[in-house]
Amino acid sequence: MTEATVSQHIYSYSCFVCLGFFLIFRYLQRCSLFIGTPINILIILIIIESDLHEFDFISSQWSLVQTTGRRPRARYRATTVVYKNLLILYGGHDGTRHLSDTHIFDIVNRVWSPLSIASGSNTPIPRDSHIAVTHSNSMYIFGGSTGSAMDDLYELQLQENPSLMGKW
Repeated sequence: MTEATVSQHIYSYSCFVCLGFFLIFRYLQRCSLFIGTPINILIILIIIESDLHEFDFISSQWSLVQTTGRRPRARYRATTVVYKNLLILYGGHDGTRHLSDTHIFDIVNRVWSPLSIASGSNTPIPRDSHIAVTHSNSMYIFGGSTGSAMDDLYELQLQENPSLMGKW
């Protein structure tokens, strides 16, 4: 994949800086996510294929990121946030149904894992097209679509080591 291949399909984007990471969300015919540090690496997760690519600004080269663990299923209209050294992926649509699963990608160790949710959690109903942010030790999601527009707000409380468990 080249930068030109990615760029020619873009029709909207947004970006922000969070915890030292520069995040650019770009929406294609389906959805792609670009994440990286402001220094020299841009990591791109093609959600519709569950592939992870990175762009090295020093060498100007794209490369496939070799990951381990259980990759999330392909999806679009999902959200991702950065929390500490983790990328948290929630929800979306797989082309057949809305999703409500939560996955973690450890950016340093390059490992995917599903996030275990504590029993008794008030888990949001499956959705896509929602928004998400992190603040303190929580991830918040708002709205989205289940086929109908939603206007609800959920908090996912993350443990100090969020790769272990979260609670909605």
